[in-house]
Amino acid sequence: MRIMLDPGHGGKKTGASYYGLHEKDVVLDIALKVHDRFINDSVWIVLTRMSDVNVSLKNRCIMANALTASYFISLHCNACRKHTARGAEIFYYKGSKRGRKLAELFEPYVRRFLDQPFRGIKESDRLYVLKHTEMPAILVEIGFIDDKMTNELLRKVEIRQHIADLIADGLNELIRKKI
Repeated sequence: MRIMLDPGHGGKKTGASYYGLHEKDVVLDIALKVHDRFINDSVWIVLTRMSDVNVSLKNRCIMANALTASYFISLHCNACRKHTARGAEIFYYKGSKRGRKLAELFEPYVRRFLDQPFRGIKESDRLYVLKHTEMPAILVEIGFIDDKMTNELLRKVEIRQHIADLIADGLNELIRKKI
């Protein structure tokens, strides 16, 4: 089984940045920790980037489709203009039944990321990587990086490891169930 894990942004495209913390760095660190858990397994976890480089949205999709990945999981941190939102959420492509099932499988793990409210599973027809990948795909918003408490948590190595472990646990369940 091949799973494409996509740490969003990279290079000059920092993603959301607040209080000196950049989304691109948080999600890359978490993705690398997930990847490390599967190095000697029969599952092939492939990252769209393994360092601080920018990979276009189009190229992320091309990579996943060329790999004929079984699943595509994109990791991000959210932000809100009013700086009042907290919690994680999962997006899947509108109308994708397998994308919805993938989101549902990951929900119990995502709910435990930061002991914050879970904002739900949401459909989207606007997120490029969900629209242009040929396999079931989800985009996981880990938390709101502009929220001071969340930002402080995401700076901690042990919190990032905790999130990576939960994602890896979700991947292990996915491997068993093969939705």
